[in-house]
Amino acid sequence: MLTNIQIEEMIERGAININPFDPKKLGSNHYRLTCHSVEIFRFDNSGVLEHITHVLKSDQPFAIAPHEYVIISIKEKIILQSGIFGEFYPASRCIEKGLILNYGRLNSFYNDSIHFGLFNARNLEFVLRPEEEIARVSFTYVGENTPIRYDKREDLYHTEIDNYRKK
Repeated sequence: MLTNIQIEEMIERGAININPFDPKKLGSNHYRLTCHSVEIFRFDNSGVLEHITHVLKSDQPFAIAPHEYVIISIKEKIILQSGIFGEFYPASRCIEKGLILNYGRLNSFYNDSIHFGLFNARNLEFVLRPEEEIARVSFTYVGENTPIRYDKREDLYHTEIDNYRKK
């Protein structure tokens, strides 16, 4: 796991690209991530499933109902050079707020927006704001010349979701 000094060095070399980058969000061994938008699939009053996308702004937060699951996109775009991996984990504040984060790993070939699942496990509404730290990412460096086999297989679930979003 890289320290904050090593992360800064990797950023200066162009091996880690975080856009936008805010040095204040760099912790001892992680970078703090914030939300950009929320996607949710809800039934309207007539029973039709609708897809809602809400871009968070300081004057337009998003209220997550009790026991509701949403998909969030983070504000930061992260691109990693070969040999570097990112590991996501929930911000510690999620525990006190009753939020359960569904997350994964960031591979160096990934070049798209980053999404997480977020579940409000409380019996109270949770208001999500754009400055809210929702997750953290730490980085592991295995070496530029380390052979890594990236066998890509088609992921039918993500293909179906992506096709639905394009409608």
